[in-house]
This record gives sequence, C-alpha cells and structure tokens, in this order.
Amino acid sequence: MKTKLLFLAVAILGLFPSNAKAQLAPYSQAPNFTITDLQGVDHTLYDYLDQGYTVYLDLYAVWCGPCWNYHQTHQLENLWTQAGPGGTDKVIVMGVEADASTAVGGITTPGVDGSLGDWTQGISYIMANDDNIAALYNLAYYPTIYMISPNRLVYEVGQQDTQDLIDAGSESWVLGPITQADDAAALVYQGDDLSLCGDLNTQVMIQNHGTNALTSATIEVVNGGSSILSYNWTGNLASYETAIVNVGDATITSNTGTIDITTSDDDMTNNSVAFEATLVASKVAPEMVDMETADAAGVPDGLYDYGMNATFLINKGAFTTPPADELGGYGNSVNSLFFYFYNAGVGTVSEVVTKKLDFSSVSGAKMTFDVAYAQYAGTENDMLGVSYSVDCGNTWTSVYSKSGSDLATAAPIQGLFVAAATDWRTETIDLSAVDGEAEVLVKITGTSDYGNNIYFDNLNTGEITSVEEVSVIEAVSLYPNPAQNVATINVNVKDNAGATVKVMDIAGRTLEVVNTNMVSGMNSVNLNTEAYNNGVYFIEVTVDGAVSTSQLVIQK
Repeated sequence: MKTKLLFLAVAILGLFPSNAKAQLAPYSQAPNFTITDLQGVDHTLYDYLDQGYTVYLDLYAVWCGPCWNYHQTHQLENLWTQAGPGGTDKVIVMGVEADASTAVGGITTPGVDGSLGDWTQGISYIMANDDNIAALYNLAYYPTIYMISPNRLVYEVGQQDTQDLIDAGSESWVLGPITQADDAAALVYQGDDLSLCGDLNTQVMIQNHGTNALTSATIEVVNGGSSILSYNWTGNLASYETAIVNVGDATITSNTGTIDITTSDDDMTNNSVAFEATLVASKVAPEMVDMETADAAGVPDGLYDYGMNATFLINKGAFTTPPADELGGYGNSVNSLFFYFYNAGVGTVSEVVTKKLDFSSVSGAKMTFDVAYAQYAGTENDMLGVSYSVDCGNTWTSVYSKSGSDLATAAPIQGLFVAAATDWRTETIDLSAVDGEAEVLVKITGTSDYGNNIYFDNLNTGEITSVEEVSVIEAVSLYPNPAQNVATINVNVKDNAGATVKVMDIAGRTLEVVNTNMVSGMNSVNLNTEAYNNGVYFIEVTVDGAVSTSQLVIQK
C-alpha cells in the first residue's frame, strides 16, 4: 500500500472518511430533521426555514482534528453573533456531533471517546448530539458544513471564514420561503462554461417557488442582448421541488448572458439567472504555451480547462522543503503543469485544450512538449495523451499516448516524485495530418493509475514551414537534435540569396544572429551551443523574405 507523505504546501483538506456515500448534491432539497440540543430543547429545520432563516449546519466528530482546528477559529460563533437572532437575525447555526459511535459526553468532556476538548466552551449557538443525521445527510467525511437556504436547498460551504459564510447566503439561488401561489424561479446555471467553437450546451435548475403545482414554462437563452434559443418545458413540480432543464445547444457570440423563465408568475424577481462562458480564442499557428502565467482560476494562459482534476500549475515554492531545481522543463523555468497523480484515484481523468489553431497555410506541422514522470513502484500506468480535433471537439484523433514505463523519464520512487532538471524528456509529435486545417484543437489528457506525478511544460507547435515559403526554402533540418555542444542547420534553397539564422529561447528572446549567403542547393550553418542550457530553442531561418521556424532541443 502506498504511504502518503504529503510534502506539498498546498491547501489539502484533512478528511476523515465515515462511510462510502457521496455527499448531498449541491442545490438538492434538504431533508427535514428535528434535533435536541444539550439543554433539551428541540429544533426543527423546516420551522427555521419557514421563518426565513438560512441555516448553517456543522456536522463534526469530537475526535476529528480538522473539525477541532476549525472550531477553535470561532468562525461559526462569529457568524452566530453577527447574523443570528442577536445580530441581524438572518441565520441559525447548529453544531451537531454526528458520529453515532461516540457518547454525548465527549462534547463537553475531553478524552471521552477521543474527544479533543470541550466543544461548548466559548460557543453560544445550538449544540447537539444526533446519531441519525449522518445517514440523513449522506455524510462522507468530517467536518461537513452545509448551508441550507430558506427555499430548502442545501450546499456544502466548507470551512470558510465568517464573511465568506455570510456572502454565501446572498447567492442568487438563495430565496425566501414560499409566499406566492404561482412562482417559477430560475435558480442556477448548470450548463457548459467552455465553448470550443461558439456552441454552448445550456442547462438551468428551476424551482417551483409557489404553492400551486408548476406544470409548464418557457425558458429562453439570452446572449448579446437577444434571445437565441427558446424551450417549452412541461412537467409537474410540487412546492420547493426542482428540475434541471436541458435548454439545448445555443450559438453564443459573447461570454455572458442569462437564462430566463416565463410563465404565469406572481414574482418576476427570480425569473432570470446569469451565466458566463469562455469562448476559445483563435490563433494562427505556431503557438507556444510555456506555463509561466495563468488566469485567475489557475489555468495556464493559452490553455482551457476541459475537465482539470488534480492538475494545476506548480513551482518549487509549493513544497515545504523546496527542491534544488526549478520545476519548469529541464529546470530552465519556474512553472510546469502538474498532474498530481500521486494522490489521485485510479481512473481520474484531467484534460486541457489549446486555442483553435489555424494551420491553413502550414505544411509539415509538428508539436513538441517537455515531460517528466516517474512511477511509484514500477507497476502503475499513469497515462499522458495528446489528440486533436478539426470538428470543434465532436471527434478526437489520438496522436500520442504513453503510460507507465514508456512514459517514465526517471526511475520509480516510492514517494512523491519531484522532477529534477535531469528528469525531463522532449517529445515530438507529427501533426502533418492537420496541414491546411483552419480550426484545430489540441487536447492534453492525463489519466491517473494512482501512481506518481506527471510534469508537463513548453507545449508548442514548432518546426513548421508555411506553404508560401516552400518555393524559396526547399527544406530545413537540424542535426543532431537533441544537440549538446554543436548543432548543424541544413538549409536547401532554390536560388542564391542572402540568409539570416536567428536563435531564440522559449520566451522569444534573441540569443544569436548569423548572417550568411546561401547558394542554390544545400547549405550548412554550424552553431556552437556549448553555452546554452538544457531546454527548447527556436531556429528561425530567413531567406529572401521567406521564413522557416524549427525547434532545437539542447540536452546535455
């Protein structure tokens, strides 16, 4: 069995499994319950909700370290003081010891059933012990902190500070108790948030927020100021019941819009929910993604989240004891894309996609990237794959797939694999199948076998020659590639002409320029690369106005 020694200084929540169930789904209807507090007073959930309170429910175990640590911050006590009946009178806070195997005495007496302290000290909100609530709320780990809205929807808010807990109660899906006979509400956008080519699958959660049954409604998608899709929904929702409606595929032109619901309605204030989607940008190839910058969500600039799981940008500062080398390719840059498969369950899939790349004027396209990987025990088959699509993601064609020992660049290590500068390898993929295509998406896929980490960097479409250039430059080749101290650039041209050879690093900085005259036929230019660090470089050859860019790898 793998021993988990987590050296990463990232926010990894300590979770204590209690059963194999999944938590209640976000925005599902909260089951009603009655609990008896430590003073013998009964509290019924729906009674509080019907009074307009938002209820925060902390399900903990007296022996749970993360529960105790959060409890000691008094965030929930502050919430009760600020927003409870003695404050703004908007919330109720309940702390419930939910482990049926522990005695109620553990709440007040340290040591009883492993209790870590007196859980009532400094606490004025409702405290109770209940042996049934864990099953009722599908408790999977401690602590679990739910927010339950007056319209009876439950959402796991987790261990947040007081202000964030208050802000969560102001989300647009948080409505008051039912007061109208007919009230159809649009609550939460549930559709896609990434549009590869303008098409977006749109879905919305609706709720019957009235006393009469909701049996029909018209749902519209509004984007760019106009209604672009309409759907006539029929069904039968009782009071407080919800449904997720697949409105359909909409062609959007901007990244924001609304989904509106219309029917016979006594309250028009909850009939619209906003959505925001990312439109994949277009770019003429070549494209370079160096993983050095990212958006606010942590997705590398130039890539898009296509289902990122256990994957994020990493640098050596993320480790409690930083490694000697930088974690970019060959140690030459700060960041790389990190597939945290040391800690991801078998079958976990993580994917990113590139911009739409225009290869319509390209011949001989190739793609390269740097990778570092080690197995854990030598038997795991963590996988890295590359595929492309020319039909907006409807179908994907695989061009690269390696796993296990074939993917490995370093020996197995029964611990967290941290890539050293010498652990990297550069892969080159033939992408000539997309020559001439105007909209090419490339997808990077990692699949965990609960083995060890994959580091991915310097994704680029180097070594391409435009169709326009072919009449001047017959061919360009580099030898050896990868090179160590010397590289030879062979250039075949049709006519005598002046030429410039430029060497650039992955950031586009010019490192060396060689001016020469070339004659019809094969010409050779020798580069002294002894002073170059390991990594990826671009060789730009210009002959009589025609330009060819190739990639050179230095690996010593």
